Amino acid sequence: MKKLTSQIFSGILAVGLALNAFATNVAHAEYNEEIAMNMAKISAGAIHNLVIDADGDVWSWGSTSNGILGIGDTGRDKYRLPTKIEDLSNVIAVSASDTSSLALKEDGTVWAWGTKLGDGRRYSESDVPVQVPGLENVVSISTGYSHNMVLKEDGTVWAWGYNPKGNIGNGSKVDVYAPVQVSKLNDVKAIATGSEHSLALKNDGTVWAWGGNKSGQLGNGYNQDKTTPVRVVGLEDVVAIAAGEFHSVALKSDGTVWIWGSNAYGELGNGTEGESGNTNKPVQVPNLDHVDAIATTQGFWTTVLKDDGTVWGWGRNYGDLIFGDTRGIIASPHQIPEINDVIALSSGTKHSIVLKNDGTIWAWGNNWGNKLLGNEDIEHQSGPVEVFFE
Repeated sequence: MKKLTSQIFSGILAVGLALNAFATNVAHAEYNEEIAMNMAKISAGAIHNLVIDADGDVWSWGSTSNGILGIGDTGRDKYRLPTKIEDLSNVIAVSASDTSSLALKEDGTVWAWGTKLGDGRRYSESDVPVQVPGLENVVSISTGYSHNMVLKEDGTVWAWGYNPKGNIGNGSKVDVYAPVQVSKLNDVKAIATGSEHSLALKNDGTVWAWGGNKSGQLGNGYNQDKTTPVRVVGLEDVVAIAAGEFHSVALKSDGTVWIWGSNAYGELGNGTEGESGNTNKPVQVPNLDHVDAIATTQGFWTTVLKDDGTVWGWGRNYGDLIFGDTRGIIASPHQIPEINDVIALSSGTKHSIVLKNDGTIWAWGNNWGNKLLGNEDIEHQSGPVEVFFE
């Protein structure tokens, strides 16, 4: 057994991430290519994880359900340690959700496994990566609970999957099983998928949203679903975006974080909790600055990376698993203990993984059958443990 050390990730910056591309559900202040590339290399899903090594190969671990590990196995074997996905190379970004996985190759093609393969079939599933038909010149990918999205180099956005709230963005609420272009949207440089809503960041620093809006997560001042993009009000100078279950997050160029939507579990980070505090317009997260990157989940919490390498989080704590030494709802930013020197982070439904400057991967949270944290010797873990691989 060996560590996931800097020998594995040495040269992690050698593979360029095209244009201003972002991995799923990640963001960073004052676009920095190094941060963007690092963030694209790791992705925590609901019950599995994906990482890219220096050679552009992908490693996965966690549940085999629906084939989401991409290793040709859907049985009950417990993949507690990272396993290399065969026949998948030259990858520059990965994205993991609850039942699906995406990978973006250097050549601009997109590869999928698990469910929501984008091949036109209603119930498509594969336990090994297959190319998504009809997609080329892609620069960013994002998976969500209901749907998947990609961004092309021409600034257009394409999506497919379940469409209960109009989250596909094509003007309807009919499910879509192959990529279709999001209507009335161009000049986009970043995308993010929530549970049933979607976000896009344009080159002019404005944010646009569509899909489910019961908690105000579209940020347009109303609470009605929208099947085509609407502008998030009052936001300018945004450099990146991220989406959670029923809330949305934006990072401005000055390193401040702005958030809107549900506050049922303290998602707004303002010290309060409860749905009565939901907001359908962006508000600043107080007492939080110098943020370099943000990562939300399909859950009810948010984590951010500061420029000093520390990680902070708030929202639903699922016991004491996500934010370490503090139980219950964390309604304002709380530093994750025992973790620093971080250069990239990704958060799943109940766990997080980070990449440190020395090339090691660390994880903490709900270990879900001893599979998610990449360490055979622990169960649930409130403090970070190093990920190992065979």
